[in-house]
Amino acid sequence: MEELILTQAMNLVFTGGPYNGSSLTVLGSNPVMHPNREMPVIGGSGVFRLAHGDFKIQNIVGSCDVKFPIRLEGLAYSHGAFSSYEPELFPGLIYRMKQPKIVLLVMTENNVYLNNVDLNNNLRELTGPGTQNR
Repeated sequence: MEELILTQAMNLVFTGGPYNGSSLTVLGSNPVMHPNREMPVIGGSGVFRLAHGDFKIQNIVGSCDVKFPIRLEGLAYSHGAFSSYEPELFPGLIYRMKQPKIVLLVMTENNVYLNNVDLNNNLRELTGPGTQNR
């Protein structure tokens, strides 16, 4: 069985709160299909100067531009059981998929944001049991 593992380098820059202006540097292998992943912290700046330890990935957020306008009213009407849209309170539509369990934030500016704490298992559901990672 093939396994998808990425080599990932990441700089996390903090732009607010008590860590404003500080950063953490993470570098290591990222087995994306594993539910629990830890990567080593190899350094930082500001408050995190000389930082070391492990970095745990718990939540993944993605985004895409669909290249066409999205009619939020029509989407809310046709998928009312799964969506929440109140433009007076918030300009986006929240769509909660059941299978796979993913939350989508759909904006009128052609943007869709995906959020889920268990995206690894949901990737398996999206790709199907016979799909191989390449």
